[in-house]
Amino acid sequence: MSKNHFTILIGVLLVITSLVMNDYQIIRFFGEWL
Repeated sequence: MSKNHFTILIGVLLVITSLVMNDYQIIRFFGEWL
């Protein structure tokens, strides 16, 4: 698995987790990290 695919996978997992937990700080953190 390439690094790009791994990064996208982590991003998707973080977004799903954020939606489930209604914690949009995770999305903001990931956006700043990118």
